Amino acid sequence: MNLWRRFQQLASPPSLVTVGACVDTDATECTLEFPSGSRLRVRGEGEVGKSYFIREGRLDGEAPALVAVVVEV
Repeated sequence: MNLWRRFQQLASPPSLVTVGACVDTDATECTLEFPSGSRLRVRGEGEVGKSYFIREGRLDGEAPALVAVVVEV
């Protein structure tokens, strides 16, 4: 076991995963809309109307169709 590699895995923070609905797409990128109404352009091919997981500026798989709950603090 490489102890340095294990330390790097433990020390690096996990990447944030969010979910957005695809509202526009082209060959290599798509625009996702969040429940708050904000939009983000990410890498990856999506299908309009479907929800996707977003990780580090790219699509990371299709998200299940669930009801969104927004809590303001």
